Amino acid sequence: MRGRLRAGYGTPGAPGSWKVRFFFGVILPAGAVFAFWIGWRQARASFLQEVAPGFSRSVEPLPSLYEAAAGAEEAWRAFPFPVGERLTYSVSWEGIPVGDVAMEVVEKFSYAPDWLRRDPAERAGSEAGYRPPERFVYPPDFSRDVCRVRVTTRSSRWLDAIYKVDDRIETLIDMEGSYPWRYDEYIREGSRRKDNLVEFDQKNHAAYYYRRKAGEKEYAFQYGAGPLADRVQDPLSVTYYARLLGLVPGQRVTITVHADKQDWPTEIEVIGEEKIDTQAGVMDCLVLRPRYEYEGLFIRSSEPRLWVEKQNKFPVKMDVKIALGSVKVLLKEWKKGPNQ
Repeated sequence: MRGRLRAGYGTPGAPGSWKVRFFFGVILPAGAVFAFWIGWRQARASFLQEVAPGFSRSVEPLPSLYEAAAGAEEAWRAFPFPVGERLTYSVSWEGIPVGDVAMEVVEKFSYAPDWLRRDPAERAGSEAGYRPPERFVYPPDFSRDVCRVRVTTRSSRWLDAIYKVDDRIETLIDMEGSYPWRYDEYIREGSRRKDNLVEFDQKNHAAYYYRRKAGEKEYAFQYGAGPLADRVQDPLSVTYYARLLGLVPGQRVTITVHADKQDWPTEIEVIGEEKIDTQAGVMDCLVLRPRYEYEGLFIRSSEPRLWVEKQNKFPVKMDVKIALGSVKVLLKEWKKGPNQ
């Protein structure tokens, strides 16, 4: 029997041997790459948007943004997370490691948006989308204290030879209001290269989209979107905004995230509590279930579940079912900031 198996499947030219080699050498790796590309792109978008619930309520118009927000209404929104906090995650598809994710607070600095030198509404021409009907004029010395938050996504070494992923997403979050001023995407996936930039005008409720093509140094204006929701979040800033909320089992909350030139309301239900064992230790977590009002392959074909640590509200685990199996994201390490 052993001899037949060797002759039938292991010997070059033997019946069936090319099929086995073709399956393990071509079909299986190609399937893994395809699943990683489809599943991880969906899981990453879910990871950044679904885990970050907020709530909808009426609020007073923004105070003058060049003045420090000192009222009690703003106090809970202040960005408390220290430079140096870093969360790292492993990503697997059907139990196969396919990549890693790192989410970190990089630096704090004073930021003046680029469009201060020019009325941002002028960038949105007759064929370029929204222009605010009535504009708030910022003072020439306007600036805000912001914190740069970064998420990097990298594929595993074994996958790099087939389909390398090396993405970076950044947001600049207001230190006193925990809303974004700028959102950057640097996409490096296989032969795909794309740099996107969104500037938020939180007073005039507008977003301005730019793109830089491969080989170009400067960003080109693409589109103006609006009107945006008050203190709208981007797909990354919302994760940190959510950590300011007091979530409890049985609660349902909604948040508005601006992405793809639109505001997207998302409802999150806190469905329970569970202990999750990770490389960073055993975590007491809240279990979240998202519901959406917008369409998409990921939304219709999957039932994501998210786990966030109860005290600090950071993401711990995500489990996403897709057509080709399941994608899991699990915390590996939580590096606390110097003051935590």
